[in-house]
Amino acid sequence: MGRYKIPITKQKLIRLYIDKKLTPQKIGELLGCSFATVRNRMKEFGITFRRPSIARQRFDKKDFSGDPVEEAYLIGFRVGDLNVYVPNLQTSNTLVARCHTTDIPQVKLMKAIFSQYGAVRVSKSIHGYSINCYLNRSFDFLLPKKRPERIDGEMKVVAAFVAGYVDAEGNFIVNQGRGRFKLDSYDVDVLFWMDNWLKRQNIKSLFRQIARKGDTQYIRGKLGYFHENLWRINVNEAKSLKRFIGFILPYLKHSRRIQQAKQMLANIEARIRYGSVKDS
Repeated sequence: MGRYKIPITKQKLIRLYIDKKLTPQKIGELLGCSFATVRNRMKEFGITFRRPSIARQRFDKKDFSGDPVEEAYLIGFRVGDLNVYVPNLQTSNTLVARCHTTDIPQVKLMKAIFSQYGAVRVSKSIHGYSINCYLNRSFDFLLPKKRPERIDGEMKVVAAFVAGYVDAEGNFIVNQGRGRFKLDSYDVDVLFWMDNWLKRQNIKSLFRQIARKGDTQYIRGKLGYFHENLWRINVNEAKSLKRFIGFILPYLKHSRRIQQAKQMLANIEARIRYGSVKDS
């Protein structure tokens, strides 16, 4: 038996695509079919695509949800660890978000946050994993590698941005029996803003430069150089760390980061019970 062909008339496509100027993604959602089905019918009917690249797309893509909290998280994660580009700003309907990692939880995280919107392709080499996510242009908000001014208002939006950045760059560790938070980055503007935000929330933090551009470093036994000045934020004081985790834990998505944060809370609670930390 042949595959069922969804009935879509040429007149309906003209009305939706040309007259109402809906995207193929939106038309697919309205008609209960995939982007690929809409694209194929348009080819059959000889309907010219507004952007030539649409005809060449291999992957179904969905528009971004529009949720400001999700957007803030994605921007934080992008600023921390993603390369985002459009192959041709004038003609391409595709945006690519990519990163390279040796971390399996990072691969799983990329799939979890982007596969609902487009294709996620992972390639493995001796150096790790290269991850490419193919999205539509509703994700153009990810193109600038900076924190937008609007990420400084509603608490849950700010916390989601910080959580995204922490998922990308942060680390919770136990040192000498005490939980601590550390984040190293070249993004001095983001860390400066984050340090000020922490202090406004009565969270004690330490912000300082830990390496200068041109300083030498050893990476996996090989001598290298810092390409920019490197900066660090620490949160070490127990009550501050507990407060900080309370803000961002609901928005963390990286499995290792969530596990670390919960271990930090358990560490602090144990120290409170043993009397080495005053709970106030």
